[in-house]
Amino acid sequence: MRDTSLETYKWLKDEKILGTREYAVFTVILNNPNKTDKELSEILLQDDPNYVRPRRRDLERYGIVESNGKRNDTIRPNRMAYVWRIKQFSKETVLKNKLKIKQVEINKKDLKITEMHKGLINIENNIKQLIQKTQNQNQTKLNRFLK
Repeated sequence: MRDTSLETYKWLKDEKILGTREYAVFTVILNNPNKTDKELSEILLQDDPNYVRPRRRDLERYGIVESNGKRNDTIRPNRMAYVWRIKQFSKETVLKNKLKIKQVEINKKDLKITEMHKGLINIENNIKQLIQKTQNQNQTKLNRFLK
């Protein structure tokens, strides 16, 4: 491992770039390369690979972790599983990728808010129409009564 890599790994921890579980998964992959998600979860004393998988996927999206191919799964015979390793990465790449991911998340939330707003406008318009219809019916009844 190069000195710059050591500095970057230290930076990940010291600056809290990664969450607690992300850093735990990062450390396990760093110290145990070429393990499957299931094997990584067992190293972390977890039964379910879904404990590791979302954090490992985040690390992959940040540009920190990459697949190192497939091999026979030691847990499930006759099946192949991806194995993972830490790749060379820079601070800039990690921050840029995290920013992109956050922007996508914000855009998705903005879209949901816009859709909800449109739905509320439709509800408001329906209520206005019902009120108008009720007022017209009441006026008609009043006019009949007054005749």
